[in-house]
Amino acid sequence: MAVTVRDVLAISSMRCARLAAGRKGLKNPVAGVDVMDSPDATDFLTGREFLFTSGYLLARDTFLQEDLVTKLARRGGAALAVVVGRFLQELPECMVSAADAVGVPLIALPADYSLEEGIRSVTARIIAEECGGLESGWRDNGQVDEHIRILAEWDATNSTDLLHTLAAFFAHGENLAETARALFINRNELKEQLAQIEELTGLSLDRAEDWTRLYTGILTYQVQTERQSRVNDAG
Repeated sequence: MAVTVRDVLAISSMRCARLAAGRKGLKNPVAGVDVMDSPDATDFLTGREFLFTSGYLLARDTFLQEDLVTKLARRGGAALAVVVGRFLQELPECMVSAADAVGVPLIALPADYSLEEGIRSVTARIIAEECGGLESGWRDNGQVDEHIRILAEWDATNSTDLLHTLAAFFAHGENLAETARALFINRNELKEQLAQIEELTGLSLDRAEDWTRLYTGILTYQVQTERQSRVNDAG
């Protein structure tokens, strides 16, 4: 059963959100999360994304305000969540009207909202739903994200623990000092390992799309590993 926009709004980290328009799209399925970091972000969507934006680009571009919701609907996007009160002081009426017209929920987030936390929580909700509905065959290694598989194979061949480093980095909110302490290494060693992860995967932790790919991949891998461990213990 797919996660819907309504389900996303029930997540604790989203309870501060306000549905401004597009109520008829609350049943839209959500299959992924993305961040709007460029004016043409909607051109690269594949459908059913929950799109977050700080509002920075919208505040500077009235043409983008007029077109964004319609373009998102055209690409099959699930919803748009906008931080209000930081860069964009209020949701433009043209966006509100468009959201109601095309059935894409337009969600207002408070000025102090953490987009990082939003991405994490929505991604975790999607993964939890996917894991709950999958059969045991899903645990086959063929379902592991290709970038996570690269790291796993590197660890196995070179006696490293890059997957653990990546998981710890995300678990500690990408705080270098806290992650280094948890791993019992210094910050320079941690930076070197993170750089190696980026080099091996070809992804950048500073790029929103890549960050989401790695975060989703490591969460999925952890769930798979835990499930397989339970099966092995039971057998």
